[in-house]
Amino acid sequence: MQALVQTMGFNVRFKVRSPQRDETADAGRLHAIERAVITAIASAEAEEQGLKRRLEQARARLSILVGNDTYEDLDREEHTDQQLTASEREFSAAEQRLGQLISHLEHLHRVLETVKPQ
Repeated sequence: MQALVQTMGFNVRFKVRSPQRDETADAGRLHAIERAVITAIASAEAEEQGLKRRLEQARARLSILVGNDTYEDLDREEHTDQQLTASEREFSAAEQRLGQLISHLEHLHRVLETVKPQ
């Protein structure tokens, strides 16, 4: 489509894209964002599942280290206590990361909903 604009006595001609071409360009940009968000979601979900799996395995191993006798903690060896303390810190950090991932995934899903075509 051509448009003629009169500016200060000069004729200036310029071309405007067709509405279909504009729509295609806009849809392409939104599709690129959608693909990027879907990739980010898949990555965060994989991290979340891997972290959950490692936490479950570590909990199982840790339960053996802790023991289940009533007063077992009273005669536990010092290095075992140190391992337990270190494990507690790691579990705390892992659970904090899981919370961050859950929040991040919720946000990514909201973003995805805003860029998906209606």
